[in-house]
Amino acid sequence: MLFKGRMIVHKGKKEEKLPSSNKGARLYMVRNELPDEAYLMEIPVQVDSLRSRSSFLLLNAESDQLTIWHGARSPEHTRKRAKELVNTLRKW
Repeated sequence: MLFKGRMIVHKGKKEEKLPSSNKGARLYMVRNELPDEAYLMEIPVQVDSLRSRSSFLLLNAESDQLTIWHGARSPEHTRKRAKELVNTLRKW
């Protein structure tokens, strides 16, 4: 299985710095159309990016914290996958 069912899509270029307004924060939407596959897609760090039918991971590089946010209508399999991805990221 390609990427062992996991992938992270970052926005921007490696050489680019995060905007100073983000203060080291990155927001990722958890995507998983199939139960054994998931990927994180980076989206802008702003309230307008949040959706009620999705789960998100907020990574704060300065404080080394990962936060999971679930929308009110986020499917159970997406919530489960978000928790598994956090555990995987902590191991990395």
